[in-house]
Amino acid sequence: MNEEEIKALVGEANYKQGMTAAEISAAVTANAAATAAAEAEKTLLASGKYLNKDMAEANTKKIQKELDDAKAKLQSTMTDEEKQAAIDAEAQKRIDELEAELKVSKLAGNKSKAETLMSEAKGLAGITEKETKDFEAFIDHITSDDNERTEKTAKSINDLVKKAYEKGVADATRGKLRRHG
Repeated sequence: MNEEEIKALVGEANYKQGMTAAEISAAVTANAAATAAAEAEKTLLASGKYLNKDMAEANTKKIQKELDDAKAKLQSTMTDEEKQAAIDAEAQKRIDELEAELKVSKLAGNKSKAETLMSEAKGLAGITEKETKDFEAFIDHITSDDNERTEKTAKSINDLVKKAYEKGVADATRGKLRRHG
Protein backbone atom coordinates (compact mmCIF):
# COMPACT_ATOMS: atom_id res chain seq x y z
CA MET A 1 0.00 0.00 0.00
CA ASN A 2 1.52 3.33 -1.00
CA GLU A 3 1.53 6.60 0.90
CA GLU A 4 -1.35 8.16 -1.06
CA GLU A 5 -3.63 5.14 -0.52
CA ILE A 6 -2.93 5.20 3.21
CA LYS A 7 -3.68 8.96 3.34
CA ALA A 8 -6.97 8.38 1.52
CA LEU A 9 -7.88 5.52 3.83
CA VAL A 10 -7.06 7.14 7.18
CA GLY A 11 -7.72 10.76 6.23
CA GLU A 12 -5.19 13.48 5.66
CA ALA A 13 -5.40 14.79 9.24
CA ASN A 14 -4.74 11.34 10.75
CA TYR A 15 -1.86 10.39 8.46
CA LYS A 16 1.70 10.20 9.76
CA GLN A 17 4.64 8.93 7.77
CA GLY A 18 5.79 5.45 8.81
CA MET A 19 2.51 4.41 10.48
CA THR A 20 2.33 0.84 11.79
CA ALA A 21 -0.51 -1.47 10.85
CA ALA A 22 -2.09 -1.01 14.28
CA GLU A 23 -1.91 2.79 13.94
CA ILE A 24 -3.46 2.60 10.47
CA SER A 25 -6.26 0.36 11.79
CA ALA A 26 -6.98 2.76 14.67
CA ALA A 27 -6.91 5.76 12.32
CA VAL A 28 -9.30 4.07 9.87
CA THR A 29 -11.72 3.37 12.71
CA ALA A 30 -11.48 6.93 14.03
CA ASN A 31 -11.83 8.44 10.55
CA ALA A 32 -14.89 6.33 9.68
CA ALA A 33 -16.57 7.09 12.99
CA ALA A 34 -15.85 10.82 12.75
CA THR A 35 -17.08 11.02 9.18
CA ALA A 36 -20.25 9.08 9.96
CA ALA A 37 -20.93 11.15 13.08
CA ALA A 38 -20.49 14.39 11.14
CA GLU A 39 -22.84 13.16 8.40
CA ALA A 40 -25.43 12.07 10.96
CA GLU A 41 -25.24 15.40 12.76
CA LYS A 42 -25.50 17.34 9.51
CA THR A 43 -28.52 15.27 8.43
CA LEU A 44 -30.19 15.62 11.80
CA LEU A 45 -29.60 19.35 12.04
CA ALA A 46 -30.71 19.95 8.46
CA SER A 47 -33.94 18.04 8.98
CA GLY A 48 -34.88 19.98 12.10
CA LYS A 49 -36.20 16.74 13.60
CA TYR A 50 -35.28 14.92 16.71
CA LEU A 51 -33.41 11.67 16.28
CA ASN A 52 -35.71 8.69 16.37
CA LYS A 53 -34.77 5.14 17.13
CA ASP A 54 -35.15 3.86 13.56
CA MET A 55 -32.96 6.65 12.20
CA ALA A 56 -30.33 5.98 14.83
CA GLU A 57 -30.30 2.24 14.15
CA ALA A 58 -30.11 2.76 10.38
CA ASN A 59 -27.30 5.25 10.80
CA THR A 60 -25.45 2.91 13.15
CA LYS A 61 -25.72 0.06 10.63
CA LYS A 62 -24.46 2.36 7.87
CA ILE A 63 -21.49 3.47 9.98
CA GLN A 64 -20.68 -0.12 10.94
CA LYS A 65 -20.78 -1.20 7.28
CA GLU A 66 -18.46 1.65 6.29
CA LEU A 67 -16.12 0.72 9.11
CA ASP A 68 -16.18 -2.96 8.15
CA ASP A 69 -15.51 -2.07 4.50
CA ALA A 70 -12.59 0.17 5.46
CA LYS A 71 -11.14 -2.54 7.69
CA ALA A 72 -11.54 -5.14 4.94
CA LYS A 73 -9.76 -2.84 2.47
CA LEU A 74 -6.98 -2.30 4.97
CA GLN A 75 -6.72 -6.04 5.67
CA SER A 76 -6.42 -6.82 1.96
CA THR A 77 -3.44 -4.51 1.61
CA MET A 78 -1.60 -5.52 4.78
CA THR A 79 1.28 -7.97 4.86
CA ASP A 80 1.01 -11.05 7.06
CA GLU A 81 3.37 -9.40 9.53
CA GLU A 82 1.19 -6.27 9.68
CA LYS A 83 -1.93 -8.38 10.10
CA GLN A 84 -0.35 -10.25 12.99
CA ALA A 85 0.76 -6.96 14.58
CA ALA A 86 -2.82 -5.64 14.31
CA ILE A 87 -4.18 -8.86 15.84
CA ASP A 88 -1.63 -8.65 18.66
CA ALA A 89 -2.50 -4.99 19.30
CA GLU A 90 -6.23 -5.83 19.49
CA ALA A 91 -5.51 -8.75 21.83
CA GLN A 92 -3.40 -6.54 24.10
CA LYS A 93 -6.12 -3.88 24.10
CA ARG A 94 -8.69 -6.51 25.16
CA ILE A 95 -6.35 -7.83 27.87
CA ASP A 96 -5.92 -4.30 29.23
CA GLU A 97 -9.70 -3.79 29.23
CA LEU A 98 -10.26 -7.08 31.06
CA GLU A 99 -7.56 -6.28 33.62
CA ALA A 100 -9.21 -2.92 34.30
CA GLU A 101 -12.62 -4.60 34.69
CA LEU A 102 -11.10 -7.18 37.03
CA LYS A 103 -9.54 -4.48 39.21
CA VAL A 104 -12.87 -2.62 39.46
CA SER A 105 -14.64 -5.87 40.31
CA LYS A 106 -12.05 -6.76 42.96
CA LEU A 107 -12.34 -3.33 44.54
CA ALA A 108 -16.14 -3.55 44.63
CA GLY A 109 -16.02 -7.03 46.17
CA ASN A 110 -13.39 -6.03 48.71
CA LYS A 111 -15.33 -2.90 49.63
CA SER A 112 -18.45 -4.98 50.23
CA LYS A 113 -16.46 -7.41 52.38
CA ALA A 114 -14.93 -4.54 54.37
CA GLU A 115 -18.38 -3.01 54.95
CA THR A 116 -19.66 -6.36 56.19
CA LEU A 117 -16.67 -6.90 58.48
CA MET A 118 -16.99 -3.36 59.84
CA SER A 119 -20.76 -3.48 60.37
CA GLU A 120 -20.40 -4.45 64.04
CA ALA A 121 -18.01 -1.54 64.65
CA LYS A 122 -20.41 0.78 62.84
CA GLY A 123 -23.22 -0.31 65.14
CA LEU A 124 -21.13 -0.13 68.31
CA ALA A 125 -19.86 3.32 67.40
CA GLY A 126 -23.43 4.46 66.87
CA ILE A 127 -22.77 5.79 63.37
CA THR A 128 -25.89 7.63 62.25
CA GLU A 129 -27.32 8.12 58.79
CA LYS A 130 -25.67 11.56 58.63
CA GLU A 131 -22.28 10.03 59.43
CA THR A 132 -22.62 7.22 56.88
CA LYS A 133 -20.80 9.24 54.19
CA ASP A 134 -17.78 9.57 56.48
CA PHE A 135 -17.92 5.85 57.24
CA GLU A 136 -18.13 5.02 53.52
CA ALA A 137 -15.16 7.31 52.83
CA PHE A 138 -13.24 5.47 55.55
CA ILE A 139 -14.15 2.13 53.96
CA ASP A 140 -12.92 3.45 50.60
CA HIS A 141 -9.58 4.33 52.21
CA ILE A 142 -9.00 0.88 53.68
CA THR A 143 -10.17 -0.98 50.57
CA SER A 144 -7.60 -2.16 48.04
CA ASP A 145 -7.52 -4.71 45.25
CA ASP A 146 -5.63 -7.01 47.65
CA ASN A 147 -8.41 -9.09 49.24
CA GLU A 148 -6.32 -10.40 52.14
CA ARG A 149 -5.01 -6.96 53.10
CA THR A 150 -8.48 -5.38 52.98
CA GLU A 151 -9.95 -8.20 55.07
CA LYS A 152 -7.20 -8.08 57.70
CA THR A 153 -7.44 -4.29 57.99
CA ALA A 154 -11.23 -4.32 58.35
CA LYS A 155 -11.13 -7.16 60.92
CA SER A 156 -8.39 -5.43 62.94
CA ILE A 157 -10.25 -2.13 63.05
CA ASN A 158 -13.53 -3.87 63.90
CA ASP A 159 -11.79 -5.76 66.75
CA LEU A 160 -10.20 -2.55 68.09
CA VAL A 161 -13.55 -0.74 68.10
CA LYS A 162 -15.22 -3.73 69.76
CA LYS A 163 -12.54 -3.94 72.48
CA ALA A 164 -12.69 -0.19 73.08
CA TYR A 165 -16.47 -0.36 73.36
CA GLU A 166 -16.34 -3.30 75.76
CA LYS A 167 -13.67 -1.56 77.85
CA GLY A 168 -15.81 1.57 77.94
CA VAL A 169 -18.85 -0.42 79.07
CA ALA A 170 -16.80 -2.20 81.73
CA ASP A 171 -15.30 1.08 83.00
CA ALA A 172 -18.73 2.68 83.10
CA THR A 173 -20.14 -0.29 85.00
CA ARG A 174 -17.27 -0.17 87.55
CA GLY A 175 -17.84 3.55 87.97
CA LYS A 176 -21.55 3.01 88.66
CA LEU A 177 -20.79 0.25 91.15
CA ARG A 178 -18.32 2.48 93.02
CA ARG A 179 -20.85 5.30 93.26
CA HIS A 180 -23.54 2.94 94.53
CA GLY A 181 -21.31 0.67 96.51
